[in-house]
Amino acid sequence: MEQFRGAGDKATLVKITVLRGNNLRGNKAESILNYVRAEFNGIVLGDSQKLDAAVDQGVDYNFTCSFECSDVAHTLDDMAHKPVILTVIEVLPKEKKQKEEKTAVIGQTKLDLLPLLHGQVSFSSTVLLHPTPGSPAEAASQEGSCKPSLDVTVCVPEPLLSSVQLSDSNLLKVTVETAYSVPEVWNPVSGSGPPSSYVAALQVPLTAEKEQVLMFSNGLLKVGGESEPMGRRRRVWPRGLYFCSSRSSDTLW
Repeated sequence: MEQFRGAGDKATLVKITVLRGNNLRGNKAESILNYVRAEFNGIVLGDSQKLDAAVDQGVDYNFTCSFECSDVAHTLDDMAHKPVILTVIEVLPKEKKQKEEKTAVIGQTKLDLLPLLHGQVSFSSTVLLHPTPGSPAEAASQEGSCKPSLDVTVCVPEPLLSSVQLSDSNLLKVTVETAYSVPEVWNPVSGSGPPSSYVAALQVPLTAEKEQVLMFSNGLLKVGGESEPMGRRRRVWPRGLYFCSSRSSDTLW
């Protein structure tokens, strides 16, 4: 089977550009001095310049960062199950005798890179920014109809997968929602110790000879009858997801 074109000593540059922030709100009432930080696969890709913007108005970052995708670091599998994390950070006004600059996280969002694994060489997206719980940005987001967001573009110089690889493969997405009627012994008696954390595991056959175990960790029990809030944020990207060939006994990587 044809190998990933970035294998060996060749890598493909993935460029992420944060164009603009919309409807941002910080701790100050009139303006907000802020910047964007981009991270992928546990690595900080860079910070934008610090920009001052009026509250609830747009701010043009035009901030570009990048990483190299290869079979050694930041692999296709990493891109399949790890998003780019974008964090908007506010620079707080200095107080008297304060030497070091203080900051506060306004909000955070994730950028899905899967379009690149579907054969696209570029795409644009407006991603909602999830405000920090308890922050002024969260209160404003709940009250108003204008949600904070970031306008982002992503591009690569050439397709990450060949037409043969695309036609021979599928991406599998698995979501674990809720477990019902669990045994009472799973829930420790109140005050007897810290709450337990639960893990769900699922074996997925990749080929006739090979399986992949998907792990969903940090599950918590809730009081009986307590329902999940509508529109809640899901914890995603539990483990690596692989392209599986439908015409060969081998995975693509």
